Amino acid sequence: MSGVEDDFEELYEHAPCGYLSILPDGTIIRVNRTLLELTGYDPGELTGGMRIQNLLAVGDRIFYETHFSPLLAMQSVVREIAVDVRRADGTRLPVLSALNRTLLRERAGRFVTAVYGRLAPVGHHFRLTVSLAGHPYPLWASGDAVGEIGRPGNVLGLLPRVRLTDVDVDLAPGDAVLFYTDGVVEGRRDKEMYGEERLRRLLGASRAMGAAGIAEAIVNEAVAFQSGLPRDDIAVIVLKIPI
Repeated sequence: MSGVEDDFEELYEHAPCGYLSILPDGTIIRVNRTLLELTGYDPGELTGGMRIQNLLAVGDRIFYETHFSPLLAMQSVVREIAVDVRRADGTRLPVLSALNRTLLRERAGRFVTAVYGRLAPVGHHFRLTVSLAGHPYPLWASGDAVGEIGRPGNVLGLLPRVRLTDVDVDLAPGDAVLFYTDGVVEGRRDKEMYGEERLRRLLGASRAMGAAGIAEAIVNEAVAFQSGLPRDDIAVIVLKIPI
């Protein structure tokens, strides 16, 4: 068993993403080497009594304490959370740049596209920050219009320095934002491609639905367009601002 345990320790310490373990009150009790390298902390700084809340920006810290922590206490699991992590020098950890460095360091021999989105309350509305790394533009349905969010950026895992741009948009009640993989728009039926224009029309027509309803409608139409046999992965995330 020692060999298996050693392999597990190696995978944990040098995983392509940061890991940390915490107590119910947020006290950090273990952190892997990848996260230390990304944030610039010494091991003793994080496991010497620091709480995970201290690693978060002010807005994210409040959201953690009022939403994430209670959910963890009740359900023991929380999924698909995006927060800003503060490094030892006080700067925000740029998620996509950190992922690019990890891919290069691990010599993965592959590249990935990615999209980073951060939603934060600002006064009486929400502000969405989007950064693209070779990924399709998220689509934003607001009122009767459907547009794109973001600026083009480099794919990750190829270049030591990548061009990434944060774009902020203020979302109004009822707005819907669609994140999707290219398997949706590049789906084919004979020589015809599903295409972004068809996706825009569907998002505009379904924007009055809830997030789950919009996502289901898009996945169902994208699969049906390919006669029920999609040739590429189809992933869809819908963000809907409540009215």
